[in-house]
Amino acid sequence: MAVQTLKDVVRYAAENYGDQPAYRYKVKKEIVEKSCNQLLKDSMAISRMIESFDMKGKHVAILGTTTYQWITSYFGVTGSAGVAVPIDAQLPADAICELLERADVEMLIFDVIRADVAAAVKENCPRVKYLISMQAEEDADGYLSWSKLVEANQGEYETEIDPAQLCTILFTSGTTGKSKGVMLSHRNLTDNATCLDMKIPVGTVSMTLLPINHVYCLTMDIIKGLYIGAIVCINDS
Repeated sequence: MAVQTLKDVVRYAAENYGDQPAYRYKVKKEIVEKSCNQLLKDSMAISRMIESFDMKGKHVAILGTTTYQWITSYFGVTGSAGVAVPIDAQLPADAICELLERADVEMLIFDVIRADVAAAVKENCPRVKYLISMQAEEDADGYLSWSKLVEANQGEYETEIDPAQLCTILFTSGTTGKSKGVMLSHRNLTDNATCLDMKIPVGTVSMTLLPINHVYCLTMDIIKGLYIGAIVCINDS
């Protein structure tokens, strides 16, 4: 199949690697594996959730460290023709609120480690309509449960995506001034994954270490790793 969008990358991995693990990570002391097929199913559930909230094509911020929920949310947002906005999890809450405003974000998917940001967004970012907690088991306090939404929205999802359309806004670190939102298309990111055969065998095990909001981690560890059939271990520290 022709791989021209991030949705194509996920489908390509499922079709070619199937039940091979895409990700390994620890939950307490247990090793959990998620296959390429499972990633496709769960990312389509996120896409269906996005559309059910009438958020198709909108800007959705994802805040947290590298987790399966983060990765699935990213592919689900971009697979629905939405724009994913990865946010640096180490920034203070007021700085994050300012980035959300600048990026026209209308939904925030957040890790419990930054519950303080979710509370600040609820108070100070009226544009943000939905707050989704990656870890909450139930809807509560104005936050929706990621796992419940994924469970409720299982099913096939299809939509047309132009490879040239915007899919991600990545903010620079701001070392030379105010951070800038770099606008990247599906083609920008998929070309990075597909343009070079690195001769890495399918099933090679790697570990992702860099913050996932950094462009190198996102493009090489996550997107290219999925495309070439690597098994990516998620660093829990």
